[in-house]
Amino acid sequence: VVGRSEADGRSTLEALGLKVTVKEKSSSQSKGTIVEQSATGSVEEGSEVIIYVSSGPSEQTANISIPLPQATGTYQIKVSVNGVVVSSATLDMDAHPGSYSFSDTGSNEVKTYTVTVTDSNGRTSQYGTITVDYTKTPPSQSNSLNSSVFISSDDDEEE
Repeated sequence: VVGRSEADGRSTLEALGLKVTVKEKSSSQSKGTIVEQSATGSVEEGSEVIIYVSSGPSEQTANISIPLPQATGTYQIKVSVNGVVVSSATLDMDAHPGSYSFSDTGSNEVKTYTVTVTDSNGRTSQYGTITVDYTKTPPSQSNSLNSSVFISSDDDEEE
């Protein structure tokens, strides 16, 4: 009955005259899916079969660090997933912050974070993407960033 819903698996086993005990188990499978059973093959009627039902994927927290280039001026940084801002801050690049960090959670998924920056003249550019793989423990991070969007506002003023 592995792979079936708890209700479906239970009714199948009970129809065969088996006593069913349900236990929860952490798994990447959807909550309520049978991920394991104690008996396989032929069992005597009236025997106990334990089915292990997924409690759902575990949620993990990732501490995400975005490296920042050396630059000057003030920038607004926004990090979003599917258009929803999950973190933002104003950065004083003259203080050479080195990186911008935030935390987020995920469970058994890969999330792509889009990072945009807005300079002091109001120009917004995509700095890049951060991909976090929450299927791994601990979650892994990879970056695809374009540091050229951090141009000193003093060098870029219109004349």
